[in-house]
Amino acid sequence: MIDPKEDDLSYFADWYLNSGDIKRLYTPFKDPLLFIEGVSGVVLYRRDNFQVELFICQPNTVIPEHTHPDVDSYECFLYGMKFTHGGTASKNGGAFISIQKWLNGVEPTHVSSNWDGDTMGDNHKEQTGL
Repeated sequence: MIDPKEDDLSYFADWYLNSGDIKRLYTPFKDPLLFIEGVSGVVLYRRDNFQVELFICQPNTVIPEHTHPDVDSYECFLYGMKFTHGGTASKNGGAFISIQKWLNGVEPTHVSSNWDGDTMGDNHKEQTGL
C-alpha cells in the first residue's frame, strides 16, 4: 500500500488511485501517445511535474532492466506483467500504469525517453538518444 504521508509522489499516487473520480483523466495535447517496440502508451494525466501513463504490451514483450534518472515512480500491475527493474508481458500480453513525479526540472514526456539501461530495440534507442 502507498502511504500518502511518505512524500509528495505517494500523496499524488494515493489521490489518483483512490479519488474514485473518473474526471482524473487529463490527457494532454502534447505527446500523449507512445508506440515503441511492442509497447503502446497513453498519458492519462499530466499536471506540472506529475504524470500517469498507461502501458499495454504485446504478448511476451520484454522490457529490460533499467532506471529513469529523472523520474520517481510507482508501477501498478493491471494484467499479465512480471516486474523486476524491467518486466515481461505474459503470453496474452500485459498492462500497467506508471504514476510519476518528474525530477530535476525535466518536463514530463514519456518515461521510455528518460532511460538508463539497455534499450528495447532500434526505435527505442533512437528515441532515447543512447
